[in-house]
Amino acid sequence: MGFDLFSNHLLTLDYPNKRVRIERGELPKPDGKEILRFENPLGIPIIELSTGGIKIVAGIDSGDSEGISFPLALINVLPRASEPKVIGKARTVTNEYEIKEVRLKNMLYMGSSEFFEPTVTYSEFFDGISLGGMMLREFSVTFDQKNQRVRFIRQKAAN
Repeated sequence: MGFDLFSNHLLTLDYPNKRVRIERGELPKPDGKEILRFENPLGIPIIELSTGGIKIVAGIDSGDSEGISFPLALINVLPRASEPKVIGKARTVTNEYEIKEVRLKNMLYMGSSEFFEPTVTYSEFFDGISLGGMMLREFSVTFDQKNQRVRFIRQKAAN
């Protein structure tokens, strides 16, 4: 199902409790903490993150099982807390390439949420920045597409 299918409703992906909610209403105005503004140029919500004083835009990819993916060009300018390690390989029609991960030295900020030494994946072929399910697993994420707002509530999983 496409993201745009829920454009007239609030869509909540409650990762800790493994629930999806669809309801009427709207989110309050962005506060830069829990509620952020997003853009939706190609059916993928795009939000602003920051790390090491660098502002970056990332797509929210709820179907991706990875944490966060960066392009190699960004990895090359950020301080690292670990050495890169190969976690997999991928193929295109013409090439085979390695997928690597590394821990960043700086905090990663998403509104008021902080990620200490986040682990990011990258390869020479990734050209965008995306937040996947592993990064979002502690959050209940609510999208208000009409007003281009998204709310991130960090919580612990229900037992």
